[in-house]
Amino acid sequence: MKSLFKHWLILLILLSATFTRFYRLPSTITFLEDEGRDLLIAHRMIDTFRPVLLGPQTSTGNMYLGPLYYYFITPWLYAFHGNPLGPVIFVALTGVLTVFLLYRFGVRWFSPKVGYLAASLYAILPLPVQFSRNSWNPNLAPLISLLLVWVTLLLSAHPKHRRLAYFAALGALVGILVQLHYMALIFIAGLGLLNLYLWRHQLKSFLQGLLISLVAFAVVLSPFIVFEIRNNFVNTHAIISYIKADREQNIRYSLPFWLWEGKVATTTTKLLGSQFGRGALSPDIYSPAITWTALILLIFGLFGTSPYRLMAFLFFFPLLALGIYQESIHLHYIGFFFPLPYLLLSSLVDRGKLLSRLVWLFLVFSVIYSVPATFSYIRSGPTNQVTRASEVANYIVQVANERPYNIVSGDKTHTTPFLYFAAISKSPPSNTPESLLFLICQDAPCSDRAINSPLLYITGPAHPTLTNYLGHPLYNYFDQPRELINLEHVSHGVWVAEINVKIKP
Repeated sequence: MKSLFKHWLILLILLSATFTRFYRLPSTITFLEDEGRDLLIAHRMIDTFRPVLLGPQTSTGNMYLGPLYYYFITPWLYAFHGNPLGPVIFVALTGVLTVFLLYRFGVRWFSPKVGYLAASLYAILPLPVQFSRNSWNPNLAPLISLLLVWVTLLLSAHPKHRRLAYFAALGALVGILVQLHYMALIFIAGLGLLNLYLWRHQLKSFLQGLLISLVAFAVVLSPFIVFEIRNNFVNTHAIISYIKADREQNIRYSLPFWLWEGKVATTTTKLLGSQFGRGALSPDIYSPAITWTALILLIFGLFGTSPYRLMAFLFFFPLLALGIYQESIHLHYIGFFFPLPYLLLSSLVDRGKLLSRLVWLFLVFSVIYSVPATFSYIRSGPTNQVTRASEVANYIVQVANERPYNIVSGDKTHTTPFLYFAAISKSPPSNTPESLLFLICQDAPCSDRAINSPLLYITGPAHPTLTNYLGHPLYNYFDQPRELINLEHVSHGVWVAEINVKIKP
């Protein structure tokens, strides 16, 4: 009881973080194409007892990430008997853990007041809450980046104390972060420059420690490395080509100042306006004002303590460097930023009366303005996405009645959520051509054009390890006759067409 009374405030903060991340979680989780694909891959590992060597495909550059996120979620999927809620609970728990580590970080490097404040902000503001309530590989980036900053500061503060363990942790964490999203490479570059600066007078010791980091990095990345060795380093070449901007112009190293400045301004507004406002959940007219206020306070903080300046470099360097990236930067690309502004601004409450009062005023406004949006978000209507996918798959299995069948989807319909539940059922779909075919259409009944399309069999989960889980043969063109048997609305705006396919030998 004495311990509970002593730590009542952090316990209250953790309870708040748990509430905002778990309240009505089963009914509000996202379960669309990416989530269906991820669970199909995890199911494949459970089904075959064989690990996959590739992670998700990136949205640009035709590259794949490492598979570590799949290794993280597979035990949770198994423990929850295939329920998509299992991996989501894992991500939500990492969000609560990040809140606790922010508290410990603030206490360790600044003061208890800073720790409590940073943890409170991360517990209840919309952006971190939203990114802790869905199973998605970038959602682990805030936790890993926070740990990386912590280990870097520990190395600089105690270069001789547990040096090898810290260097090993540094390499392992970099190996994890690079498998969550390749945009984190820009944060890792900043981390490398910071470590070079901190160890500039002990370069020999740094190089020795760097070898330990590289070994740990290689161990964590080993499944991906095995795939690369087997496949002539196809992803490595794609990554290098992408960074060099050989074929695509997503990255521009020589560009006009106005173009660079515009991208940096847009990214900064998107990030800070979402972290301290409502921009993560809906368009927010106050995002520019919130961004400029936060930015000015962060810049004033540079005239202060060493830990602040080191952390500020890890915030500002990647932010400025992102100006060379000319495609849209979505918030989930830059999750590695999320803990830093909360820590940086919270630390300013210990820095002089005027600055402290301004920071308190800004943060109190942020909480009063933004937290209602958090509670509106977690109290919103159910997504019904898991229910919909499960009910559609159950309908197909019942109608098939143990007959072999195929599953395909129409335009603007995600196949993988339905395919996942069909794959884990007692009667999974076949990959060979069958006369019984189910066409899934969303938001409107299946049209004659969709039913008779010669491109009927080209949909499926986009991952090379799932060729045995497509639910249909992989035909680029199919013009065999087919007959509509039944078209029925099954669940939440999804129609299923039962089709008889006349397969010619």
